[in-house]
Amino acid sequence: MNRIGLVLLLIFAAPAFAEPSGKPIPFNDERGHSVDSITVPPRSPVRFARWLKGKSPVARFEGRFVLTGTYYYGDGANNNGPEFAGEAHIIPDRNTPLPQLVRRNSPLAIGIDNANIFAEAVIPASVLQRVRRKGGGYASGHVAIRVDGLTLGIVCDRPSYGTHFAAVYAPAGAGVTGSQPHFGC
Repeated sequence: MNRIGLVLLLIFAAPAFAEPSGKPIPFNDERGHSVDSITVPPRSPVRFARWLKGKSPVARFEGRFVLTGTYYYGDGANNNGPEFAGEAHIIPDRNTPLPQLVRRNSPLAIGIDNANIFAEAVIPASVLQRVRRKGGGYASGHVAIRVDGLTLGIVCDRPSYGTHFAAVYAPAGAGVTGSQPHFGC
């Protein structure tokens, strides 16, 4: 009986020990100076993995999870060329437990790094054809998608999030809007 109790205690207590400690992760610039810190909610579907190398520090979090929210897909906001350059963002539903910067805690807008693959899987062909023309507006709708990992950096003194689209979890409808919320600089 004692062995069964011990085994059950270990099985049910293990997830509690696996929870993040709640301690902020220091966010330092390329010279090592503290610029902010990252908090990871206890129920977060991702865990801190490493810092990505590059000009500006970027935190990489690992984990596959379902992300629900409102997406926007259209021509890149900074694309001044004649060709369409697809860009996708998702604004997560309220109370999504994702890592955030402590001092720069503006609303989340997560860039999808494989935007065209996301668009083909989520947006109906008729809407996609319309928004893929220069000046065609933005496709938007509510969706649930599976994503792989999360990145968090600072761009223009604001948080910058990214993820990788893996699959559609729940299909979405789509409408066309003339603009999208402001993301970036």
